[in-house]
Amino acid sequence: MKKIILALAAASALAVAAPSFAATGGSTSSTPAASSSTAATPAAAPTHLSLLARAQTKLKTLNIYSGAVNGRRDAATIAAIRSYQTQNHLAVNGRIDAATRRSLGI
Repeated sequence: MKKIILALAAASALAVAAPSFAATGGSTSSTPAASSSTAATPAAAPTHLSLLARAQTKLKTLNIYSGAVNGRRDAATIAAIRSYQTQNHLAVNGRIDAATRRSLGI
């Protein structure tokens, strides 16, 4: 009876491990292969930022906005947008409208 239970446990373990074994290309290690480079590589910049977060980032590089890049339409963000619009002779409405977006290049 013990042999049957052990055989079932082993078969179950193989059934569970097989998909991950195949997904790693047959590697038994769960950690990725070590890179030949010893220098740390920076994380890639996210490309999925919201329009407002991209505007915050651009306004920050222009030293118009100093708040957090969080994609939130808060008072500091609105003030920075309005300031940018004023400086660039755009309609001042505190929103990222088409003209402001074009002007910011986002």
